[in-house]
This record gives sequence, structure tokens and C-alpha cells, in this order.
Amino acid sequence: MLAKLFLSICITKNKMNKINILLVWLFVLFINEYGFIHKSSLFLMIILGVLYYWKNRSKKMGREEKHLILLFLLYFLSFIPSFIVDVNFQWRHFDHPSRFLLYLPLIFFNKQIRNFEFLKYIFLVSTITGSLVVICNYCFWDVHRGFCYTSCISGAQHIQVLGLFSLLTALNHHSNKYLYAGWTAYLLSNIAVLCSESRGVILCIPILFFIVMYFSLRKINYFKLASLCIAFLGLLIFVIFSVPSLKVRMVSFVSDVETLWIHKGVDQESKTNRNISSALHRFELLHYGLKAFAHNPLLGSGRSGYLDEMLKAGYPKAHTYRATHSHNQYLSALAMRGLLGFSILLFFILSLLKIFLNYHKSGHSAYSLCGIIFIVAYLLYFLTDSPLIGSMHASRFFIFMVFLLFYSCKADLDLKRGHEY
Repeated sequence: MLAKLFLSICITKNKMNKINILLVWLFVLFINEYGFIHKSSLFLMIILGVLYYWKNRSKKMGREEKHLILLFLLYFLSFIPSFIVDVNFQWRHFDHPSRFLLYLPLIFFNKQIRNFEFLKYIFLVSTITGSLVVICNYCFWDVHRGFCYTSCISGAQHIQVLGLFSLLTALNHHSNKYLYAGWTAYLLSNIAVLCSESRGVILCIPILFFIVMYFSLRKINYFKLASLCIAFLGLLIFVIFSVPSLKVRMVSFVSDVETLWIHKGVDQESKTNRNISSALHRFELLHYGLKAFAHNPLLGSGRSGYLDEMLKAGYPKAHTYRATHSHNQYLSALAMRGLLGFSILLFFILSLLKIFLNYHKSGHSAYSLCGIIFIVAYLLYFLTDSPLIGSMHASRFFIFMVFLLFYSCKADLDLKRGHEY
């Protein structure tokens, strides 16, 4: 598979296209390890994107491309009111939203790639390599939760998404060897996610598997689909309770839920405990985040101001060091940017989903399915994490992948229609 990937680069006639493919490969392969490599490749892609734009500035853009650019501009602009109302505003608060503006040259970079056939090999190689690194780190080198470089939560999300892409492209491929490779990559990615012990990402495994099967099966037999998903869920539960560290975290989670039920909230001892459990702390963020939203419902309180509002509402001072964001993208938008920011977040993410659904209706392809699954996955991740505001690593991957999948869908559809891309 690795040989095919390099072959896809070497047989490309256009030298710049070879460089473009290589940079994409470096970014995706090293997204979770060796940050210098994927950051450097991203920087080069942005520079090339600016140069490509300048070179082709006289060419007209399609309606879908203009729509995509306007969506990213709107999402960036939606942060400005929260900057104004934030009494503790700092210029570093521009960091995350500015990426939705600064990474726009990636549109013109991806537009220059002539053929996206190489993507299926990149997905496979990156999934298998990344998963094996996490598994080996966890099992043999005693690396806590398997990730050396980055947050285990965003890392697990990336591995899971790439595993789903590998499975989707394999299910839409006619080669049995590629199908077996795709299933292998997908199973390894799930093992890596389990090693990360990220409960929010683990809970997404059966849901996303069901959605992938639903979209991929040509003729849906609901009994067989339900049986397959139940068997898969049963296997997942068995694995979780067979691995001691995973079992401890799941039992701890159940215990925390019981505590919340008995005390009708977080107990007093946990409020004063600096090392509060993850589940109880996220309940605190939800509870006091909603109170902060209620105080400033229209425009929110800003990135720093939302913590001030939570403290006024009774949020424990002992836990402020952990309250950089709400660990819930929807709640982060409500508390920090109010109903305005929350509405634009939903409009932004659902508009991206509609774009990929439209491509899927126009011409069934593996890449349009990847786009649909990608957005659906992040809609689920938003429930337990804030990838677009809490992690620069996560926002880099999200923005890059949206543009990559958009142009792979466009190229695939143009090819089917007989147009030169």
C-alpha cells in the first residue's frame, strides 16, 4: 500500500502536483506525531496557495467555492462581537478564530491538485501507521493514553476519522485486497481510540459505524444491519471491560453519574477537590456555563468573560485552571458568543454538511461520503469536546480536511461529467 502511494506521486507528470501530493501526505501522516513536520507542510501549503491564487486570479470561481469562502469568513466574523463584550479581552483570543481566515489559501492549494485518487492510499497508510504508533506506545512503551505529541482527545478524533475514511473508500472499491486493507485499518483505528481512553470518542464508535454501513450498503437489509451493529457493539463492550484501564475509567464514569444523581449535582467534597474527576468537572462546566449564557444570552461573555460569569454564579475557584473552554462546542458557543455565535456555528457546520450531501446526490462517490461522515463525526465530538476553540491541533485538521474533501468531491464529480478539472 505504501508503494502504491509513492507510485501515485512518482507517475504524476506535473512536478508541482507531485509536491502538492507530497505535502498533503506529510500533513495527514504526521498529524498526531512529530508536530514540526505537519506544521511545516501546512505552512508550505498556505504559501503555495497564495502563489496559486495570484497566478490564477483572473479565473472565475465556481458558486460552491464562493459559498465555502463566505462560510469561513462569516464564522470568523461571528467572533468579533464577543471580543467587544469581553472585559478581559486579550489579543491571543484571536488565535483560534483567525485560523478560519488565515487557512483560506488552502482552497487555492487544493484546487491545483489534478487527481485525488492518491487520497485512498493516504487514508490507509496514515490510519494504519498512526494506529500502530498509538497501540505500541500504549502497550509497550508505557505512554499514557498512547499519544506522545498531542492531546489524546483530538488525536483519537483524527485516528477515528481517518479509520472511517479508510473503511468508506474500501467499501466503495472493487478490489478485495483493498477491502481487507480498509477493514484492517478501521479495526486498528478503533483499537487506537480505545487505547486513548477518550470516552467521548469511544462512544462515537458504534454510532459512526452504523452511519457508515447505512450509507455504504447498496441494498439495505435493516435486520442484517441491526444485527451487525449489535454484534459490533457487543464486541466493543467486551473489549472495554476486558482491558483493566478502560474498565476503571468506565466504572469511574458510572460512579460519577450515580454521585450526580444522589446529590442532584456535584457534591461539596468534589467542589473543593482540585483533582475533580473529568465527568464531574464537565457537569460543572455545563451547569455554570448555562448560567453564564443566561446572564448574556445575545452576544455571550467572550473567551475570558465567560469564566468570570461562571465564578459569579458559584463555579469553584479551585477548578478555574481547567476551565479554558467548556468541553462542549455548543456550550462554548453559547457561553462565549451567545445566541448569535451559536446560531452561526450551527449554520456553518450544517451548511458544510449540505455541501457534501449535495455532492453525494449529484454523483455517488467515496469522497462525498467521507465528507458527510466527517461533518457528522464532528457534530458528535462537539458534545464532549470543543475542537474548534479548545485545540489548535484539532482546528488545523478540521479546516484542512474540509477543503481537501471539498475539492476531491468536486474533482470526482467533474470527472464523471466529462469535464476537465
